[in-house]
Amino acid sequence: MMSDIQKVRAGAALGECVRGARRAAGLRQEDLARKAGVGTSTLRLIESGSATGTSLFAIFRLLQACGVPLAALEDVYRLAAPQPARAKPRPRGTAAGAVAGAAGGRRQR
Repeated sequence: MMSDIQKVRAGAALGECVRGARRAAGLRQEDLARKAGVGTSTLRLIESGSATGTSLFAIFRLLQACGVPLAALEDVYRLAAPQPARAKPRPRGTAAGAVAGAAGGRRQR
């Protein structure tokens, strides 16, 4: 599961992708929203990185409407996909470490 910070970063990155593609295509927000079948207010939220609950399908439609090749959308998916959680290091030399040691982990001396 993504943390709140990861969600904000992913949203901002997706917004930058959409904004850059729209500008490269020479489209106004209103034109792109209409072409992709997305509300203008939704597009504004996406571009600002503030959209919550926006489907990845809507992002793909926006990018395709800008002429972004389907093959490039894989990179966009990677931006939005949850990253695997990193394993937290086991505390050593603490009460928690002693409990972990008693549970079959490394023994504390």
